[in-house]
Amino acid sequence: MPLTGVSLDELVALTLRSLRQAPTGLAALLSATAEALDARLVAVSLVPASGRAETLGAAGPDGPGLSQRTGEDHAMLRSLSRQMEPAPVHPDLRAGAWIDHEHVWSVTSCIDEETSCVVIAAGDHPMDPEELLRASAPMTVLAFIISQDRTSKDLRHHAVEADQQRSLLLAGLHHDLRTPLTGIVGSARTLIQRDEQLAPAVRREFLDSIVRQADRLTRMVADTLDRGNDRDGPVRQSKVKVADLCERAVAAAQMSRGGSISVEAPDEEICTDGDRVERALLNLLDNALKYSPEGSSVYLIAESLEGRARFTVADQGPGVAHDVLPRLFSPYVSDAGRSDGTGLGLNSAKQVVEEDLSGRLSYSRHEGWTRFVIDVPVEVEA
Repeated sequence: MPLTGVSLDELVALTLRSLRQAPTGLAALLSATAEALDARLVAVSLVPASGRAETLGAAGPDGPGLSQRTGEDHAMLRSLSRQMEPAPVHPDLRAGAWIDHEHVWSVTSCIDEETSCVVIAAGDHPMDPEELLRASAPMTVLAFIISQDRTSKDLRHHAVEADQQRSLLLAGLHHDLRTPLTGIVGSARTLIQRDEQLAPAVRREFLDSIVRQADRLTRMVADTLDRGNDRDGPVRQSKVKVADLCERAVAAAQMSRGGSISVEAPDEEICTDGDRVERALLNLLDNALKYSPEGSSVYLIAESLEGRARFTVADQGPGVAHDVLPRLFSPYVSDAGRSDGTGLGLNSAKQVVEEDLSGRLSYSRHEGWTRFVIDVPVEVEA
C-alpha cells in the first residue's frame, strides 16, 4: 500500500487498526514506506536517554540483512535522535547497514521524556523529506505503543515477583518464629506439669530458656517491623564467644525437638552477627535431630580459622535424595520420602549465611554421615 495519495485520515485509520497488534502493524507500515519511497532499507529504532538503542523493525530489499545494533550504529542513532527535522545523514556518521547507501535520510520524534523514535530510510535515489516525515508519524505511534506495552509487562512481572517475594518472606518468618515459640511453649508446659518434681537448678534452666527464647522472638519481631521489605534488617556485628553461641543454639534446638547433641567448640571470641549465626544453626540442628536414627547423637563442631568461623552439623541420618540435591536450598523444596516440613529451613539458613553474612553453606555425605557446613568471615579477638 504506497503512501503517496493516502490521506491523513487514512493513515490514522491504518494506525488505529494496527494498535491491537502493534508489531505487525509496524511491519506493514515499514513495507509500505519502503515501497512509497522506493527505498532499499527503512528501519525504525527506539533510542532511550540512557542504555542501548534498539531497532524495532526493518523493511525493503536490504531489510533482511540489517544487523543487530553495533557500537557504531548505536552512536549514529544517538546522534540522529537529537535531529528533529527530516534531513540527510552525513556520510561520516553512517555505520553498519547504512554505510554503503548513496542516499540516507532520517527523522526523529519524541515518544516520551526519556525515549526518541528514529526512522531511517536509505536508497539509490533522493528522498522526499515530506513523505518520510508523513510516514514516520504512524510508525512513531506504534513504536510508542510497543514501548508502553513492554513497560506494562515489566511492571506486571515486577509486581508478580514482589508478591512472590512477600509470600516467601512471610513463610520464612513464620518458619523461623516457630522454633523460639516451640521452645517457650515446651519449657512452660514442662514447668506446669512437673514443677514439684524439678530440682531448683533444673527449674531455673527452664526459666532461663524461656527468657532467652522470648528475647530472640522479640528481636526477630522488632527486626521485621524495622526492615520493611528487607528480609532481616541490618546486620549487627558484636563480640560473641563461639562456645556460648553453640550452646544457645543447642539449648533452643533441644527445647524445641529434644534429642542428643554433642558440642565441640573453642573458648574463643569472634565478631559476627550472633543472632543470625544462631538462627542458621537452629535450622540445621532441627533438621539433623529430625532425621537422625533413634538413639544416635547429632554433632555440632565449631572451629575458629584464620579470618572465618566454621560450624559443622553432622548426623547419621539417610542424607538427601539425589533428585533433591540440585534444588536442596531452594524454597519449598523437601525430600518427599522423609519430610513433612515446609521446605523453608535450609533456604532460610542459606539466605542468612550467604546473603546476610557473606559466607557459605554447603552439604556433603560421606561414610554414613550427613554434614552441613557453615563458613562465615569473622574478626577473631586476641
